[in-house]
Amino acid sequence: MLEVSVNEERYLLSTGDSILFYADQPHRYRNPADSEALAFLVMSYPERMD
Repeated sequence: MLEVSVNEERYLLSTGDSILFYADQPHRYRNPADSEALAFLVMSYPERMD
């Protein structure tokens, strides 16, 4: 289990869950369980615009 907070809103994610949010929003990750949590973070950036 992994707790993800985005803009003061809390989400509890279980195995197989995912979440999507804009990274410029205040966010944090927390493991509320006594066991280890494994998370894969995928970040995507827009193409550079000159």
